[in-house]
Amino acid sequence: MNVKIAWQGKGVGRMMIDYMYREYELEKELVIVQTTASAERFYETMGWKTVDSTDIDLSEWAGKGLGYGLLRCPQMVRYPQGR
Repeated sequence: MNVKIAWQGKGVGRMMIDYMYREYELEKELVIVQTTASAERFYETMGWKTVDSTDIDLSEWAGKGLGYGLLRCPQMVRYPQGR
């Protein structure tokens, strides 16, 4: 899922998550997402908890000395309601 920067903070992402949960009845399921560090707070506000993360050294892919550092990708879970 991705929301264009111009639309972030306007409830679009929340509407998408709410729709997904209603459409697929996910309140009863364990849901796992892998996201970006910049979206981590968004998911936290909707009930996900960070359980792990993957760090990718982008300089290994782009070349040393080009200004690329670590990309942190949190893995987050949202437990079924009532748990």
